[in-house]
Parts: sequence; C-alpha cells; structure tokens
Amino acid sequence: MKSSDLIILKFGGSSMGNIDGIRRVVRIITGQADLCRVGVVVSAMAGVTDRLLRMGNLALTGNEEAVSLELEEMRRQHLDAFLPLATSDLSKGLMASEVEVASREVKRLTHGIHLLGEFSQATSDKLLSYGEILSSQLLAHVLGERNRRFCHADAREIIIIDRTREGPVVDFKETETRACQKLLPLLRRRRFPVVGGFICRTRDGQPATLGRNGSDYSASIIGAALRAHEIWIYTDVDGIMTADPDLVAEARVLPRISYQEAAEMSYFGAKVVHPKTMIPAVVRSIPIRIRNTFNPRARGTLISVRCGRLPFIKTVTSVRNLALLNIEGNGMIGIPGVASRVFDALARESINVMMISQSSSEHSICLVVQAADAEKARTALSTAFELEIERNLIERILLTRRVAIVSIIGAGMRGRPGISGKFFDALGRSRINVLAIAQGSSELNISAAIAESDYRHAVQAVHTAFGLTRDFNIFMFGCGHIARALLGQISSSRKRIVRNIHVTPKVLGVCNSKSWLFSNGGLPDSVLRALGDGARLQDQPGAADRPSTEAILDRISAAFKSDVVLVDATAADFSDVHLEGFRRGFHIVTANKKPLADSLAWYQRIQSMRHRAGLNYQYEATFGAGLPLLSTLQDLIHTGDRILRIQGCLSGTLGFICSRLDERIPLSAAVREAAALGYTEPDPRDDLGGVDVARKALIIAREIGLPLEMREIALEPMIPRSYFGGGSVEDFMEKLPRLDRAFSSRIRKAHHQGQVLRFLAEIDHGGCRVGPRLVRRDSPIGRLAGPDNILVFQTERYFANPLVIQGPGAGAEVTAAGVLSDILKIARWI
Repeated sequence: MKSSDLIILKFGGSSMGNIDGIRRVVRIITGQADLCRVGVVVSAMAGVTDRLLRMGNLALTGNEEAVSLELEEMRRQHLDAFLPLATSDLSKGLMASEVEVASREVKRLTHGIHLLGEFSQATSDKLLSYGEILSSQLLAHVLGERNRRFCHADAREIIIIDRTREGPVVDFKETETRACQKLLPLLRRRRFPVVGGFICRTRDGQPATLGRNGSDYSASIIGAALRAHEIWIYTDVDGIMTADPDLVAEARVLPRISYQEAAEMSYFGAKVVHPKTMIPAVVRSIPIRIRNTFNPRARGTLISVRCGRLPFIKTVTSVRNLALLNIEGNGMIGIPGVASRVFDALARESINVMMISQSSSEHSICLVVQAADAEKARTALSTAFELEIERNLIERILLTRRVAIVSIIGAGMRGRPGISGKFFDALGRSRINVLAIAQGSSELNISAAIAESDYRHAVQAVHTAFGLTRDFNIFMFGCGHIARALLGQISSSRKRIVRNIHVTPKVLGVCNSKSWLFSNGGLPDSVLRALGDGARLQDQPGAADRPSTEAILDRISAAFKSDVVLVDATAADFSDVHLEGFRRGFHIVTANKKPLADSLAWYQRIQSMRHRAGLNYQYEATFGAGLPLLSTLQDLIHTGDRILRIQGCLSGTLGFICSRLDERIPLSAAVREAAALGYTEPDPRDDLGGVDVARKALIIAREIGLPLEMREIALEPMIPRSYFGGGSVEDFMEKLPRLDRAFSSRIRKAHHQGQVLRFLAEIDHGGCRVGPRLVRRDSPIGRLAGPDNILVFQTERYFANPLVIQGPGAGAEVTAAGVLSDILKIARWI
C-alpha cells in the first residue's frame, strides 16, 4: 500500500489561535485538497490545553467558581472562533451543540476531581483531550460546508498506546491496523478525514494522550500508517533556520535537512520537531516538511533521508539554564566502571545528562545537566562516590552554575578537516571561554559548554564564522561631511564589496544631534545616495527626533544583528559611548579623536573592554585620514621592531598654510585662502592652536606604549597665545595681519639657511612635542607641499633610512575612504 498522492497536514495551536487563524487554515486545507488527497491533524486552540489543566488543578483545590469562569471562557473562545465561519444555521446549531456537550463533560469531570480530591494521570488525559476533540470536530464542520469530502475521524479509535513509567508507548502494529480500517476506506472514496492530534486510547479503552509534542507525533503516526507521500507540519515560522532569529536576525531558512540533523538540532535547542515525532516517518522514509501557516507561499524545510549538500554546517544552536558538574580525582585513572556508576546514580534520580566529556587521562568527567537538577545531581554523585571521596580517590565534585551549550550541527562536517578548528577559533576570537567539549563519532555535531552570559555572542560569532551570516551592519553616529561621503562610498561600492569579501554591508541607521533614521533591514540605497549628495537627514522618509544615545544602542541591540559596527564620525566627547558599545558587543570604527585622546584612565578602560570582549577597534582615520599610518605603526610593533622616533606633519590645514608661507604669501592671506578652500575649521584658531595635532600625536604616543596625558604634551601654537583670547572670528582675522611681518622675516631667514617652517609633531621615548619647527628644505618633511600629511618612522630596522608615508591628509572623501577601509578590515576579520 502506498498513498503516493496523500499529504498529511498538521496545524498547531498557534495556527488555530483565533478566527483569523482558523480562516487561514481553512484556505490552506481546501486549496491543497484541490490538488491531492489530504488528511488533517489539528491541535487544540491556542491556550486551551493550559486552560483545561488549570481547571483540573482549581477543581482539586475546591475552587468551583473559578472552574466555572474558566469553562465559560473556553466555551466562548470556541463559539466566537468557529460559529462565524459556518454558512448555514444547521451547521451553526450542530457546532454549538458539540461545544455544549463537551462543556458538560468537562464540568462533570472537574466536579468529580473535586469530590474525590484526586487528579490522576488518567483523569488528566481525559480532561485534556477535550481541546483536540472540540477543535477537530468544529474544523471538520467548517471544512465540510466548503467541501463535502471532509469528515471527522476520532483519533481515539485509531492510535493505541500502553502507559509506561517512561510515558506513553504507541502500539504501532495495532495503530496501523486501525488506521487502515478507519481511514483508508474514507480516502479511497476521496473523503478527507480531520483528526484531533495529541489524543489516543489505551488497550483497555481508556482515553489517553501522547504527551509533549503529541499533535506532531499524531501526524507522523497517521502519515506512516497510511504511507503518506509527505507530512506537512504547519507552525508560525517559515521553516527550520540556521539559528534562532531572536539571537541572530540574519538567520535564514534551510531548504532541506536530514532526519539525523533534525534530531540533533532538536536536542540542542533548535525549534524543530521533536526526535520522537519523527520516528514513525523515519521508519517509513516519509519526508516531513515544516511550513508557515502565516506565510503559506514559503516552501519551508524538507526533512528526509537525504540532507542538502550546502551549507556544511546547517545550524548553530544554544541551550540555556544548565549547570556543569566536574568529577575530578587521580583515583579514577584506569578504573573501569566509573562512568557507568555516574550514569546509574543520575538515572536513579531521573536526571537527564545533556552532554558528557571525559579527559583522555581519565582524571575528570564533566557532565552538563539542567540547572534545576544541579543540586540533586551533585548530592546523588556525592552519595554514590562517598567512599572514594573519603579515601581522596575522588578529590572533588565541582558545580558550575549558569552554563549554556552552543553547538554546530550538519552532516557536511563528516570527514571534513578544519571544522572544529573554525568553531573554536570563532569562540576564542570572541574571548569566550570553553568549559567542556563534546563530539560524537557520527560527526554530526560539535558542542561546547560555555558561561551562559556568553551564549548570544557565541551563537552570533559562530554563525558568522561558518558563512551563515552574510550581512554586515553599520550604524553611523554623525551626519557631517565625512559621514555623508562614507554613505555615498558604501552605496557605490556595495557590489564590489559583496564580490570581493562575500558580505553585504547594510547601514542600519544614521543620527546627528537632532534627528535619526533607523531600519532593521538597512536603509535603502536611495536614502544613502541622497544623504551622500547633501540632503537633510530630517527630510528623509521615516526620520524622527533623535532619542538618547542609550535608546539608540538599545534599538540596535534589539535588532539581534550578529555583526554590528558603530561608526563615530562626530567630534563629540564619546568616550562613554565607545565603552558602552564594546560592553554591548559592537565593533567600533572612529574618525573622532576625542575618545582616544581622553584621559589615560578612559583610554585604558576602553582598550581593556574591547580586548576582553574580543572586538575590533579601528581608528586609522583619527590621525591618518586615508593614509595607512596606524596599520603601519602596528605592523612595525607586532613584528618586533623598536620605535625610536616618529616625526610628522598631521594637519592638512597647517601644511597648506606653511606651503603658502614658503611661497612668500603673508600669513593672514594664507589663512584666509585656507578658509576659503574649506581646509580650516569655522574658527581658524582651532587649527592654528595645534590642539588637533596634539590629539593625533597623543594617540600615536599611546599606541607605542607611552602612558601620556594630554597636558603632558609640549604644545606650542602656530601663532602667539595672546591671539586666542575672546572675540569673534572676524575680530581675529582683522588682527592677524599684525603677524605677517614677523612670519615673513622668519621665513626669509629660514630659506637663507636652507630651511623651511613646518608644524611638526615629534614623539620619542622622552615625550611628545608639537609646534612650528624649522626643518631642512631637502628632508622628506621639508619637501612636503600643500595639504598633504607625512609621517616619518625611525626605528631600529629603519634607522639610517627612515620609513616615510606621505599623502592627502585632509578632505571628507579621503577621510571617509579611510573609515571605509577600517570597516572592511573588520568585515574580513569576522
């Protein structure tokens, strides 16, 4: 017998939640019935099983008034959801009658519980069965009105079980016989049965239930008995996903997995059908398809004998609320039976072991159990090994609470080298400590026990490491010239980035001091281009008043994105934002010098937090714009070179002014020209004071290990300090010509001696000095012209011929390119 065109459709409580859900279920069923033969299995309406159980417990305490209220709510729930779907008064009358009959039976049962003062398993099964009895009867009526082929079939006449200590055990032989007797004749006459899930009967005719995931199990049992073509389980998700979407927003649906993979996923916390559910289908090799009631066009996930070839790793799962027990002692080495005694002791207390790991030396055994069982498990093991503990053969039984398991699952890892290395590398790079490791010989999964506080970060890191996350998310603080140029560059280079490093950059949002714009799916290119072209942020669709920075970070966190980069393109005091960003698990790229030039204590706190969290902190643009100054410096240090001295011109504005002075242009005219070209800040005194260069020099000094504060930098402004008093910019510019003669004289004398004036930063192990200096005209710094920057590294390797890096050091486009380069470094790293 092979029902090659029979599909079993199962709908859970979430699908049957209300009238809209039931209407949707009816559309799906009737649509499929037009294509092939169908059998329908339904759960109770959402919340009904819990309500019935609550009624039984209330009856046991004698609270009959509360029972009556709950019963009336259940009655109204069914009448309100199903009666409006009936089209004839006859059907409405029949449906109302069935609700009343069931209500009377429930009332009689609860009254009996009250009188006897007992709520046994048998009584509980009978009481709970009315949820599925009602939903299947009423749905059969609604379907029958639309297509006379639909009819109700009582699952209690089909599925037969034995009650055991371990739970209900299905008599598959008897069940198959009954299914063939009761259901096959209907199907042969093109009648389509509607069956209640979860409910069954014992051999002696007593009502019973199948326990946890019972409705899915019912569908699998009936599908296997009838040799269905496929079993479709409808739920509220599009299928089985590569991770929990509440942890990883980029999780995606897997088109196909194997039975074995599904069983592993379910055991290790994925929202998949229970392994027991699949047993009947596996025996008959009947595929199970997970589909979404609320998105019926989605193809879902097919579970069958074969697995999809790609990806190699199908999913990353996590289980929380666990504890780890570690049994240690030299007395266990070489002694047979220790592991057996451990399992026996725990089995006597009905404690399930989630994971076990034993060192090759046999010095220790690690067990992971449910947190609720932890203390009971430790007591059981202490009792079982009491003698060994007294004799110091077992030194201790350690209990670690608040543990989680993170697992990777996929048949593709079988025989493939490097999978475990990549798994543990992802955890290590995220600074996640592994407490215990387990891998079965089937090579279907690798599991690691970790601190529960790390589970979200771990799942996201591993999901990314195996290429399951393909998005790279950016949030931009600041919407000035640099930010706008960066947004334009991201938009224009997106395809190239995808092609080269196989990730898609998405800008989640942008904010300035007054407005912000945010989208979980990323801002469209049209918005990025508009902002890049100078459009106002507040004029963009969806823009709103800027909330607090904490609220912005909360919103980003709530998006559950795996890899988020905060870009600081402001000039604000954002040290606390950088620290909080790292605390929340975000990478940071900054063109803002202030956090890195803050007090040494703040600087050390930020760097310490990012190292502890295993996150990236890129700040090339803080002192090099688009030049590779920071990366070169770090490479020199990391390869063991010793930095002796660093000299450089780090202000494009002051570089331009010095070049114009070389050409005998008066100082005041040079400053006005720089301002007209947009090189200076709105107040040129901000450039001429040299503070910006001092901040850059401080960042460099700290990078080579000098623990300096800003006040320890010997700073000499470009012009006398008396010019930095109060007064407007216009007043300052009117006074500036008074310095022209002195500067011109100084420049002439310098030229006569073969020298030129440059605004120089000098860093060595004696300290840091910033100010105008005379340098030889034929030196690399002396030859510098225009707004270019230059940095000269003199090291032990580059002593006689220092390493020189020179190039554009000012301009929004150049700086934005440097920021984008930093962003892509992180994308490649993860």
